[in-house]
Amino acid sequence: MNKTVEFLKSKFSNYYATAPLIYPERFTRREWGFMFIGETFMLRHIAFSRSSELVDYLCGGQKLVERDKSSGFNKIKSRLRIPSHVYYSSAYYAQPAAQPMPVKVEGWLGADLIFDLDDDHLRNVEDLNYEQRLVKVKDIVKNKLLDDYILGDFGFDSKFIKIAFSGSRGYHIHIRDPQVFRLSSAQRREIVDYLTGVGLNIDRIFPDEAFDTKEYGGKRFSKKKLVTPKLEAPGWKGRMARGILELLNNLSRLPEDDGLNQLKILCFDLNKKPKYKNRKISYSKMLEYLIQSEKGKEKLVFRIKPELKEIFEIFKDSEGFESSAEALRYILTEYLISYFENDEDSSSKKN
Repeated sequence: MNKTVEFLKSKFSNYYATAPLIYPERFTRREWGFMFIGETFMLRHIAFSRSSELVDYLCGGQKLVERDKSSGFNKIKSRLRIPSHVYYSSAYYAQPAAQPMPVKVEGWLGADLIFDLDDDHLRNVEDLNYEQRLVKVKDIVKNKLLDDYILGDFGFDSKFIKIAFSGSRGYHIHIRDPQVFRLSSAQRREIVDYLTGVGLNIDRIFPDEAFDTKEYGGKRFSKKKLVTPKLEAPGWKGRMARGILELLNNLSRLPEDDGLNQLKILCFDLNKKPKYKNRKISYSKMLEYLIQSEKGKEKLVFRIKPELKEIFEIFKDSEGFESSAEALRYILTEYLISYFENDEDSSSKKN
C-alpha cells in the first residue's frame, strides 16, 4: 500500500478520534455518504443510531466486503477505511439506510431548507481572484440573502439558521425551523421564485393613479401616472422603491455620456432592443422627464413626458404593450429585478 495513503489515513483517523465534531440536528434520521482515502467511489445509504457509532465509523471501524472471484462468495477484508469526504442528507427519513431509494423516500419525514450561493452564480467576477470572489459571495449571503430576505421578508428566527462554507466556491445557509420541514418541492420553488422576482405582479408594484382630472361634455377624463410604494414598504414593494432611488443617485453621479448610456440600458437592453435613433436630449432633462419626486421623496411619481413619448411608444409597439405606461412599468420592474440579482457595484448598476 502506498505509504502516503497510509500516512493520510493515520492522520485523518487521529483527527476524527480527537476533534470536537459538530453533528447536524437529527443526525440519526439522515442518510450518510462517504468517500474514502485511496478509493474512487462513494458509499451511500449509511445511518447511525448514536454519535459513538459515527465516530467509530470515521476512525475506520468498518470492514470492506469484497466478492471472491474464484469462489463467488463474499468475504470481509480487514482494511482500514478512512473517509476523505463525509456527506449527509438534508432530508429526514424513517429508515435512512433503506435501499433502494424509492423505499427510503416512502418514509420521508421532511427536509431542511437550504440556500446555496457560489461564485459561478454571479456576474462580472471574471477579473476577480479566488479570495475576492469569496468575499463578494459572503457579502451577498450576509447583507442580501440573509438580512434582506431570510430574516427580513420571511422572518425566520436566527436560532434556526446555520451558515457554512460549501468547501469550494461559496456558502450554504441551512434553515432548520420545524415550519419548513414538510414543505413540498412546489412550495420550496415558490420561495426561490420570490427571491429571484419570478411572477411579481407588476401592476401591484407600480399601480396606475389618476391625476389632472377634467370634465368635458359631461364626461371625466384623467391622465395616468405610475406610483411607487413607500420606501419603507415591506417586501419587493419597498425594495423596488429604494432601488429606484439608489439607481437615480448612481446615475446623477455619472458623467453625462455615461449616464445616457445607463439610461439606454434601462430602457432597451433587457434583451429587448427596438429600433430607435436617439434624440438629442440632455442628461439632466432625461432624469427630469423619467422621474419626479413628491413629498420630500416619500412618494415617487413616474410620468411619461412628451419628449420621451417616442421612446416608449416604439418599445410599446415592438413588444405588444397596450400603453406606454405599461411599457414603462415593465421596464422598471424587469430592470430592477436584474439590478438586485446581479449585486454589481453601485457605479455600474444588484440573490
